[in-house]
Amino acid sequence: MYLSYFIEDVGFLLSNFGIQNLLVFGIQFALQACRIAREERLLSDDALYRAYRSNVQSSVSRPAGTLLNVIDMPLQQPTPAGDGLPT
Repeated sequence: MYLSYFIEDVGFLLSNFGIQNLLVFGIQFALQACRIAREERLLSDDALYRAYRSNVQSSVSRPAGTLLNVIDMPLQQPTPAGDGLPT
């Protein structure tokens, strides 16, 4: 999701390059990084999210080359009903 924001912003910047747009893009990028960090900190308080994170590779903190490994990841088996998760 965040990568799509970045690609969209770079596309806009390339077609409308200017110092003001570059400054706005830099500020927006810094605010987006703060948003990601705050969301992760907030979500990490939830036990279900921590369990989810332990089973999923993080693509934000790894180099772009490792994103290709996600394609080869096996699919998770569905959890049985009554596992305590909301439906």
